[in-house]
Amino acid sequence: IDELVQRSQRLSRARGLVFLLSLFLAFAGWAEWGPPWLMFALAGLAFLAFVAVVGYHEHLDDQRQTAERRRDLQRRQLGRVQRDWKNVPEMKVDLADEYCAVSGDLDLFFRGGLYHFINRAHTPAGKSMLRDWLTTPATPEEIERRQAAVQALSENRKFCEDLDLHGSLL
Repeated sequence: IDELVQRSQRLSRARGLVFLLSLFLAFAGWAEWGPPWLMFALAGLAFLAFVAVVGYHEHLDDQRQTAERRRDLQRRQLGRVQRDWKNVPEMKVDLADEYCAVSGDLDLFFRGGLYHFINRAHTPAGKSMLRDWLTTPATPEEIERRQAAVQALSENRKFCEDLDLHGSLL
């Protein structure tokens, strides 16, 4: 992340210099400090270089933001593993009254509870689905399908990390 920040700062300076160069060359063409067609052509090339540097700078910033987000997600995951709940944001859950007693007895939705421990959802729909799965009974067939999905996901850690990352960027 530090290297990406330093590269981004250098590119910011380069952007400014290339833009100023294109302005200078356009002014030189207007002031006829040389053949106008040549000065304007060089100004156009410098401006195209500026656009290219801006595009690359945006790409580099995206990489930096992705790296920072991945670092934050890894800190959360480490917080879960170490049961260090201050590094794992608590997510409020709206429960129907009929499930409050049972979920309270089982500590499902409290800080450090099962929901807090396993929740990687980043969308309201995903959070609601996990809440519903923890509070409503499932058929044996549905349980087997969920267990098979968990088994498949547990064997592909990189995919799970990338899914968590991309979900957090929504």
